[in-house]
Amino acid sequence: PMQHTLRTVGVVRYDETSLADINLRLEGWIRDLYVDYTGQPIQEGQLLFTFYSPDLLTTQQEYLLALKTRDQVKTSVIADARERADQLVASARQRLVLWNLPEEEIRTLEEKRQAPDVVTFRSPVAGFVMEKTALRGMHVMPGQTLYKVANLSTVWVEADVYEQEMALARTGQRATVTLDAYP
Repeated sequence: PMQHTLRTVGVVRYDETSLADINLRLEGWIRDLYVDYTGQPIQEGQLLFTFYSPDLLTTQQEYLLALKTRDQVKTSVIADARERADQLVASARQRLVLWNLPEEEIRTLEEKRQAPDVVTFRSPVAGFVMEKTALRGMHVMPGQTLYKVANLSTVWVEADVYEQEMALARTGQRATVTLDAYP
């Protein structure tokens, strides 16, 4: 059998389908930073940073007030008052959930009945930090990228194949890759 060898140069890249953008849905300031350099490996649930937001603090206090009101009208003979109190609790809780406040933070808020000044955010994914814009003391706007994280368990090698050699390459074809670091 005749064989053709195709030699080319490529670049090792992360699998774009595993890239995650970590951002927030509310405005505030980063207080403490736990993941603080590009290339750092992180696990799902690992502490990323603490965050202060006046809007979040106000909503937490509204939630606590709604819980207190619900507790006070629990024994009320007026069914409408009990129903409205439940609706206020659900509405305030929903705002916290929509801002991606971690469920454990909401539970702690319900148990302690005291709104903390800062909230700790954890990583929603595992991988390596590919980009980091988060800084201690930084003002954050909704949707602003703080970290880009990629899972590097699978990587891509993007090879440059010349047009006249394209007939030699097919989807699913096996290839051998050598690297300068590991020839």
